[in-house]
Amino acid sequence: MGRFQDWRARQRLASDLAAKALGTQPYFASGRQGQMVHPLRTWLDQALAGLGPEHDVTLELRYRLAGALRATGAVAEASEQAAAVVAERERLGTSQTLLQAWVLYAGTLDTLGRHEESAQAWVELAELAGNGVDQGALVRVTRAQRAAALCHAERFAEAETESRLLIDSAASVAGAAGVAVRLSGLILLSVALTGQGRAVEAESAARQGLVIASVEGGVAATSNAYVLTVNLASALTAQGRHQEALDVLAATPRPPHLTVETAAATAVTQARALRALNRRDEATAALHAVQTTTEQLFGPDHIRVRELRALLAQA
Repeated sequence: MGRFQDWRARQRLASDLAAKALGTQPYFASGRQGQMVHPLRTWLDQALAGLGPEHDVTLELRYRLAGALRATGAVAEASEQAAAVVAERERLGTSQTLLQAWVLYAGTLDTLGRHEESAQAWVELAELAGNGVDQGALVRVTRAQRAAALCHAERFAEAETESRLLIDSAASVAGAAGVAVRLSGLILLSVALTGQGRAVEAESAARQGLVIASVEGGVAATSNAYVLTVNLASALTAQGRHQEALDVLAATPRPPHLTVETAAATAVTQARALRALNRRDEATAALHAVQTTTEQLFGPDHIRVRELRALLAQA
């Protein structure tokens, strides 16, 4: 009788915690997941004590806590929580909890500046997702994210390969989604080509993407167009066309919600052009404007942090 009662108690606890995990969905959907950090910690402790670390409900709570932590900027702890879910890959198979936690894990590794590990994590996730019939979109996401991590790791030739495969895959995706895939590929390709010293080709890739974005319009296209403009300016600077690079950036309005990385990349591109024109005070000011937020979000080994610090030392 005692065992049956224990089993019933575990079932009730599992059902209760699963319902609570599901109840966090509106907070995640509305961008308020940071408010869920404290309750998710409490529920996870209850799950660990009453259900064990390998229970599906425990792992779901870990994944959701990782997402909430990531939203508050606690990237290192978010990575640890997501890693605990990924460690159960053999038991979880291709469950949505595992796939989503793996995306979060690989992304946090890149944010922390562990670019090589991130690139490998994306490879492993692509292999796992490729085993599922309905995971084509996830495979494309992993390809794009791996290309970005490879660029961060300065493995530009490999990033070029991934970018071109991503662009090719856009043909199989209908409508606006296919356009978004193509633009993502061109963004990454322009970075990879500049990194290899092929700035003229990078300029061409960025300009091609800008044409597509201008035809499409919309919020997503505007954001992509801005990133492509930064990449274009970087390619122009690499060719010694420094004033032209600054003019391109000045002529493009910034989107209202610019990511920290894009803001940092913009400042780095501006500073390089300004330094080349001996406008050192302006270069320093551009870098200082983004230094604090960049260092708060990214680990000290992230490429953007390293670039900022190196350019500040030079300027």
